[in-house]
Amino acid sequence: MKKIILTTLGACLFIFACNTESIENHEDVNSTSSELSKKKKKKKKVHQPNIVKECKVLDADNCNNPNQPKSNFWWPETETDYTSGFFGTTDDHKLKFTEHDNGSAHLTGTTNAINGDCVVTIDVWFIGKMNWDDWYASGNDWKDEGGCSGDVKEALHYYKIDSKRSTITSAGSDCLVEGVYGLEQRPAEKYGVQVGPGGAIWDSNVGAMGLGTWGWITEILNENTNNCGDCDGKLTELTLQYNGNSPANITVNTKGKGKNAGSAIFDGEVQPGAAFTIYGNDDKGTLGTEITLNVDGNENTKIHTSCSDPNVLPGFVSGAFEVLDGASRNGGRLCSDFNKLGARLYVMDFNFLLDCEETEEECQPCDGKVTELTLEYNGNESANITVKTKGKGKNKEGAIVFEGTVDPGTNFSFLGNDDKGTLGTEIHIYIDGNLDQKIHTSCSVPIGPGAVFGNYTVITGVSRNGGVLCPTDYEENGNDDCDCDGKLTELDLEYSGDSALITVKTKGKGKNSGDVIFSQNVNNGDTIELNGNDDKGTLGTEITIYINGEKTEAIHTSCSDPNVVPGYVIGNFKVIRGASRNNGELCTI
Repeated sequence: MKKIILTTLGACLFIFACNTESIENHEDVNSTSSELSKKKKKKKKVHQPNIVKECKVLDADNCNNPNQPKSNFWWPETETDYTSGFFGTTDDHKLKFTEHDNGSAHLTGTTNAINGDCVVTIDVWFIGKMNWDDWYASGNDWKDEGGCSGDVKEALHYYKIDSKRSTITSAGSDCLVEGVYGLEQRPAEKYGVQVGPGGAIWDSNVGAMGLGTWGWITEILNENTNNCGDCDGKLTELTLQYNGNSPANITVNTKGKGKNAGSAIFDGEVQPGAAFTIYGNDDKGTLGTEITLNVDGNENTKIHTSCSDPNVLPGFVSGAFEVLDGASRNGGRLCSDFNKLGARLYVMDFNFLLDCEETEEECQPCDGKVTELTLEYNGNESANITVKTKGKGKNKEGAIVFEGTVDPGTNFSFLGNDDKGTLGTEIHIYIDGNLDQKIHTSCSVPIGPGAVFGNYTVITGVSRNGGVLCPTDYEENGNDDCDCDGKLTELDLEYSGDSALITVKTKGKGKNSGDVIFSQNVNNGDTIELNGNDDKGTLGTEITIYINGEKTEAIHTSCSDPNVVPGYVIGNFKVIRGASRNNGELCTI
């Protein structure tokens, strides 16, 4: 049985893409990396992000083009030389891709020239992971190159190459040049690193998790580091650049102790691209151990100022802010470990698949909705499969998270793309445009490796709060065991009245008037989604509905009323779906 393990950033292809921008051909290039020679005054505790996924890099097939061998990296002499400059995996030269919990990813290892001795050492960082909605809203776009991977822009995640930390090092007699070079995003700022199902545009494994991007290979300029030092004794000042999309009120607070909420050391309106400086105000003139930066009253990011994080240097990016300059109490002005790029020398593309092995992370029960799934298709013949999240409101379709042709016994993967990175409460799987299966992804129904939903078996999965899903023998075929049992956990109601403020409360006990679980303005045809909030995740025994503050309806949610199933109408409300604690999805009348 053919299986390709594809998880979060499962099989990743750095896309081999061709750019039509002009670039001068540099035949003799002598460049050196920025060499920072520093004496550490004391051993520092390094603050590092946690690894979420760790994957092996597999060479892409370049759509089986006979003139382009399987490879993972392309470094041609000219940008139109599509038949040379390919690098790939050997027994001695391999790449590894890791994803971290702070929205960054790291590509490391070596790759070898096809039929040559040039070896390139890769140390490339990606930052600012976003889903499609956030990526597009930030002024970015999807680079449609055609290809053969079946990529769908809404199903992908996006990064930018971090040019301040990324390097490639070449060595060998048939290298174009030897040395250490920088890397810069290409061809334009609005494009980035495309990751997800079909993300490797130039590979014929349709829907395979992949990663693709385009870059410039650049010089790295030397830096004068004579008048700077390591962070020592806490930071005393920082100059930050605000990189938001619109003017905002920025407030910066130091970290408080005990009941002390910390001091406000900056409060003012800042324009996008503008810089501002903050100064320490404790008894030693430092910023303490941590600062919190707020944008228009909402926390945007935190920065460690205790010198425990060696990355907090000029060029460091956190949230919407970049460090431009700074100083510490004992070390003086901060040196920068980040690259200063020079001339653009060559184009390059990455294009590869990732085989993501299971980590040692313990599995946990589903919590906070499912964020990613890998399913095995067990149908009798190849099928054109589309997976959508559940739409909201009347006649609103959900987002496509997967689309491609899948063979029987083959795995396919997809990622959540709502504002919290989840798949929402339910996914719908279509074959040739016809609904084939629904899978509940809100964690109210058992889900994990081994779970069977019609023609689909869960291979791996992750939930937002629980992480890797544990195995389960849950099986769901049709509407078996769909009677309400153990109280309702979810209820979706379609509203058919005039626009109004709808409030829903659970039933209180004693003097308790119950919890408000929904309160919003609702229009005719909108769907109201209710989720249980008691200690067992249920709606209790009854919910009460108010229209513009007046009580209008009460619905039994204890499973005592067999009529409360999809299709049931009470007043201006119609039940369109629901789930109970012990039996999952409700039957339809």
